[in-house]
Amino acid sequence: MPKLFTRLLGGRSPVAESKSAHVLVQLRDLAAPDWTTRSFAALTQQGFGRNPVVHRCVRLIAEAANRVPMVAMEDGKRLSDHPLLTLLRRPNLHQSGSELLEAVYVYLQTAGNAYLNAVLADGEVKGIFALRPDRVRVVAGSDGWPAAYAYTADGRTQTLRQDTLPVASVLHMALFDPLDDHYGLAPISAAQQSLDLHNAAAKWNKALLDNSARPSGALVYSAGTGHLTEAQFERLKEELEQAFQGAANAGRPMVLEGGSTGSRSASAPRTWTSSRPSTPRRARSRSASACRQCCSAFRATTPTRTWRKPTRRCGARPSFHWCAG
Repeated sequence: MPKLFTRLLGGRSPVAESKSAHVLVQLRDLAAPDWTTRSFAALTQQGFGRNPVVHRCVRLIAEAANRVPMVAMEDGKRLSDHPLLTLLRRPNLHQSGSELLEAVYVYLQTAGNAYLNAVLADGEVKGIFALRPDRVRVVAGSDGWPAAYAYTADGRTQTLRQDTLPVASVLHMALFDPLDDHYGLAPISAAQQSLDLHNAAAKWNKALLDNSARPSGALVYSAGTGHLTEAQFERLKEELEQAFQGAANAGRPMVLEGGSTGSRSASAPRTWTSSRPSTPRRARSRSASACRQCCSAFRATTPTRTWRKPTRRCGARPSFHWCAG
């Protein structure tokens, strides 16, 4: 055994160094962070479906872009009536023109790609449909450019060719991605880490509320051997859950039979958005910073409270303004 310690310590005997303290330290790698998968379905579910900041940014952009009127110009003159305007007002039997364009803008922000499928009949465009980006795959030709698009739905795949007349079957709109020749890069992908941080902050704060943050006291059982029976432990646990767990019971003192109570010396866990002076500035602004970063990725705005000085002329009252995020 001494020879084994000698080999482990590099030739040094533990007996010769008995006066100095030795600590055995085991180094292990930290677990990798659990980031949301960079896919259209995952990011849309976690961002647009569950995160209020991302949802507001996408809706703000889509609604603002949808307010821009569509006009038809011919020889420099603006036309009040045109077949294209009629088609855009009612592109298909299931959607209005505003609903179709809103879907296009939302797809661009969440997937980076938007696809419009033109329905052709007798050499004319009779309808326009928006295709879900996760169901469309580019079929490249011999020259590398898209020759067709494969659309898969309900287990069936339909090939939409681009050599149809008078227009191509699919109009592909994509936000520029310097690393991809065919598909675009969605702003929600660039905001993925900020999105996950903001969602994690909400889960953390919700868990603190569900667990009452911390109890105001601790029950110490010291009678007999200091151990409760299984029945006593289950009864005590049930009473604690019913009377002292939850946000409505946070901070209530424990009043139970027997035993003694003692105050907790540890401080209460703070929420990510806590504004207490003792909270470190970095921890205090973590959630707000994630919010601003999400807005920056969408080139949207963040709400800030500013005051406008009242004037005699209009008698304006203090109001909320918006500034660039």
